[in-house]
Amino acid sequence: MKENQKKAAFTLIELLIVVAIIGILAAIAVPNFMNARMRASVSRAQSDLRNLSVALESYRLDNNHYPPASLEGGTSRITVFQRWAKLTTPTSYMASVPFDPFFTRDAEIPTAWGGPVYEYFEREMSQLSTSKWGPTSMEMNALYFIKSFGPDKVNSAATVSGYYTHIVYDLSNGVTSLGDIVRYGP
Repeated sequence: MKENQKKAAFTLIELLIVVAIIGILAAIAVPNFMNARMRASVSRAQSDLRNLSVALESYRLDNNHYPPASLEGGTSRITVFQRWAKLTTPTSYMASVPFDPFFTRDAEIPTAWGGPVYEYFEREMSQLSTSKWGPTSMEMNALYFIKSFGPDKVNSAATVSGYYTHIVYDLSNGVTSLGDIVRYGP
């Protein structure tokens, strides 16, 4: 009777097939997970830019100008982080200064002009007609822009026909395509 009973166990071939199936599933799942993380970071950056824009406009309504770029008297330029900090104290237009999820330490832009926080530049109404900001009407009529490095983690700007413009990130070009995430205001 003992001779007829067979031990139940997996063969080496069956184990190899199971390992191969798990490897194939992992090869499919990991890139999708990485793309989902990148899309989430893009959504976060777009949401942060929208919130910063609302805070800037609220500040402007109360003070008749955007946060100043220079110290009183125009002697020296203050960092972008110090300008964003004006939106948190003494009046809280936003709870805290958000950080760019795409900033890396080896980024080509100095921390004085943005660094780990979103880059921000503004201009006066009198500069609208003389400015060299972008050739599109959205850029030409903007009083400020806020930007993130975008998934390529590079400051993507160019000069087109003598105008300074941004290469704008678009998800339809691929999850990690070139370009910055930019918001023009107001």
